[in-house]
Amino acid sequence: MTSSSLPPVFPPNSVYTSCWCEENIYLLCKAFLDQSQIVKIWEVFVVFISNDSKTVALLNQKAARSDDSVVVWDYHVILVLRQRDSSSGVNPQEHESDQTWGQSWVYDLDTRLTMPCTWGEYQEHTFPKAIQAQCHGYHSIFRVIPGETYVNYFASDRSHMLVSRDIDLQDDPVKQIYLSPPPLYGPICGKRAAENGITNNLMTSFISMSGPGVTYGDVLDLKGIHAIFKDSSR
Repeated sequence: MTSSSLPPVFPPNSVYTSCWCEENIYLLCKAFLDQSQIVKIWEVFVVFISNDSKTVALLNQKAARSDDSVVVWDYHVILVLRQRDSSSGVNPQEHESDQTWGQSWVYDLDTRLTMPCTWGEYQEHTFPKAIQAQCHGYHSIFRVIPGETYVNYFASDRSHMLVSRDIDLQDDPVKQIYLSPPPLYGPICGKRAAENGITNNLMTSFISMSGPGVTYGDVLDLKGIHAIFKDSSR
């Protein structure tokens, strides 16, 4: 087995904030793109998972109550690495006996599965077949975005996580609170987004699967995304 076919390990010093998957993946994506040896071998993609009703059912999430329970998210975000073809200078014939060659690898910081795992394993154990086939309101739709595009054009002011307080306290002027504690670092705004004067496009440009306006990447169903990330050696 050659090292070029093995995916990079999850950086041990990575910042993780619960319930802020879009920012966790942004930081991971940037970390991978900053490493030339990774970019030489791997294409980096960010994948948003949602649907028009913002109710997607996923298996094997850490937030699940039990091993066989689904978690319904309004959206979820993962990172996928896809091995580059022979145009990158790597000869596939040299890897015919390597079972990891040609695989795409998933980094989901909230999964119970091994991280990273192959796309095939992730698809099989994350998206319940019955729900995908029959329960339209809980099926998954995917927005697949090149990593560089995401890092450059993503912007969030974190307002989507703010809710009004149930109780007004006279000695506390704060009227809104976060559904989950925000990251300790400041809000993220990509270079191109900042140049365009954009401070928040998370919902409209990335999570929305059918809305108007400026969006990034390609919107696919499960069959479509499987065609992109399936084992390319077979």
